[in-house]
Amino acid sequence: MSIKMHHFLRVMLNAIFLISGMVILAIMLFTDRAIIGFVICLICFVMSGFSGHMFTKKVPAACPQCRGRSYGKKSSEDKLYFECIKCGHIEKTGWSDSDLTSDLSADD
Repeated sequence: MSIKMHHFLRVMLNAIFLISGMVILAIMLFTDRAIIGFVICLICFVMSGFSGHMFTKKVPAACPQCRGRSYGKKSSEDKLYFECIKCGHIEKTGWSDSDLTSDLSADD
């Protein structure tokens, strides 16, 4: 998968956890089980961040040069880049973790 598709799937993975947590919370509020709903919502919120982080670190994207496996890493400025393990190519994306929230709310 391309690096842009990798980023899209990471954003969608975060959104799925957040939206499912809010839906479960709403259902639990209507069934008078608010505390369970808040706990599940908190778990979904934590899993959203953890799953996005693990997806970037463990699921490879395709290198733009050799189509080998490139994994996401962070630079010293907290910018995300992908480094190919086959050819060593480094693809700078310019994205950071804070870009995920701006991607989700890019309705401007």
